[in-house]
Amino acid sequence: MAQQVREWLNLGQEDNIAIQDQTVVITGAASGIGKECVRWFSREGFHCIGIDLKFGDHSEYKKSLSVDVKDWNISLEECDVTKFDEFRRIIEKYEKKNGYISCLINNAGEKFLGSIDTQNTAEWSRMIDVNVMGVLNGIRCVVEKMKDHKCGCIINIGDIGGHSTFPNHTVYCATKCAIEGITEGTRQELLNHGIKVIAINPGAVETRLFSRSTDKEIERKDTKWKDSLRHGILQPEDVARCCLFAYQQPKRCLIREIQLAPLEQNM
Repeated sequence: MAQQVREWLNLGQEDNIAIQDQTVVITGAASGIGKECVRWFSREGFHCIGIDLKFGDHSEYKKSLSVDVKDWNISLEECDVTKFDEFRRIIEKYEKKNGYISCLINNAGEKFLGSIDTQNTAEWSRMIDVNVMGVLNGIRCVVEKMKDHKCGCIINIGDIGGHSTFPNHTVYCATKCAIEGITEGTRQELLNHGIKVIAINPGAVETRLFSRSTDKEIERKDTKWKDSLRHGILQPEDVARCCLFAYQQPKRCLIREIQLAPLEQNM
């Protein structure tokens, strides 16, 4: 029975395509949730393309994943997802090799906290560019070939802040509200093309973006709240496992959205 369950879980997005022939593109892959997605998907045998602004030493990055990395298993590309032409060139490179991108995980994001009356407007622009335009660019880059093959999966990493706002998160949450709309609209546009569109919406996660602000009082309050939780906040691997689970469902099964949060987070 255990073997049957594992075989079922490993069917992947397109049931008749071998796992090693499925290409998964992950943005924001240098650290945090993106890096854990590379770890979990490559461990299952998928060909992972990690995209980020900088990775540092590529061999050290791969070594830090602690997985059996084969030559074809993980590729790293340095790119700014807000620059469409740059992003598109990378996608085309792997489409030529592999036919189409089986799964895109739009994970790259920025988060700056601040009050609406004092926050630096350059931080607003950066969050909108990366969190919204970066996701739109990713979708546009992969969707044509997915439609040609009548198969594919787009996973957008949102936030529970896309459903309700928090103090000092106004613009950040606004970008995640936009992701909710983009995800739902894209799903409706592509459902007759055999393409899955999925939202993964986590609460507080232990990444470099957890509480980043020029206002040190905001950071102090967030750290105090985090330290008060007996069970802690989510770890990046918690989100990565949800992405893998959602992607590995049989073709007939679409998980539209997953919400996850720390046990004691009440918003």
